[in-house]
Amino acid sequence: MGAVGIIANPYSSKDIRRLVGSARIVADWEKVNILRRIIIGLQSTGVDELYAMNDSSHLIVRACDYPGIFIKPQFLDQLVFGNPNDTMVASKKMAEIGVKVLISLGGDGTNRMIAKGNDQHCLLPVSTGTNNVFPYDIEGTHMGLCAGLLATGAVEASECTVPSKQIIVTSDDGLHDIALVDLAISYSSYVAARAIWNVNDLYEVFLTRCEPLDLGLASVGARLHPITVNDDQGLAYKISNDGNSVRKILAPIGPGTVQEALISEWNILQLGEKLTREISRCTLAFDGERETQIINPQTIQIEIKRVGPYIVDVKKCIQLGINARCFDVN
Repeated sequence: MGAVGIIANPYSSKDIRRLVGSARIVADWEKVNILRRIIIGLQSTGVDELYAMNDSSHLIVRACDYPGIFIKPQFLDQLVFGNPNDTMVASKKMAEIGVKVLISLGGDGTNRMIAKGNDQHCLLPVSTGTNNVFPYDIEGTHMGLCAGLLATGAVEASECTVPSKQIIVTSDDGLHDIALVDLAISYSSYVAARAIWNVNDLYEVFLTRCEPLDLGLASVGARLHPITVNDDQGLAYKISNDGNSVRKILAPIGPGTVQEALISEWNILQLGEKLTREISRCTLAFDGERETQIINPQTIQIEIKRVGPYIVDVKKCIQLGINARCFDVN
């Protein structure tokens, strides 16, 4: 029987978009409740080996302090500093341990850091962030059951997973970074509050996926040409800064924030297609957050590849378990 890992981000759903829009706040107590439901579903399948990243809010400790939860989590030997690197380090350690399934609580940014730590995990991402294109908004009990089916081998991961696409960004100056959903080139010269909440601050956006119910930068792309996680394509669009546009798009840039986006150009990208951009005095935003400040002129290369992590189709996994009579009680 395989082990299951959990990485829960206590800082997700707490950025500036609570002030400039009406984005939800997922309080720590709600994350604890979600974790309890996940663990109850997980242990009902017979899984008894659970690894977890500790965190400053002690979410896992609090979740397991509950009648009916008997599984004892093993915490990673890791110093926690309260920054995104905690997630990246935990992902690496989970891979070294050899967890068969990894469950994450967070948003697009949390899962990006997991991929930066190790992008070959079999991943069940639970949505507790803001725009949440990458993770699922699915009841935690089902997520736990799904993880259990995979960890016990009742369902093979190869039957219900797809490797994620990544946007890989490199430069001759040593830059190497990734995004799971979107990369944006922002006119802003400073990282500042990080979160992207005004589409008119952007020059160009690159997407791995964009579906009609997505929020954020992907919502603009979805109104141009929807692309699913299974499609071997991506999409790029440019925001007009002079009022001239080929399309004017109304899109939900965040919860409670609907903006007009003037599109000057857009096109479909193929996997493996390499793009080059000359940039200076700007910032690069990865999965909705400005992170890299560019001061001097430099050339970056952008490419979309299907690499990982391997995302589980929860509905298909549960159905496969039903077909195999995994839920029948003797």
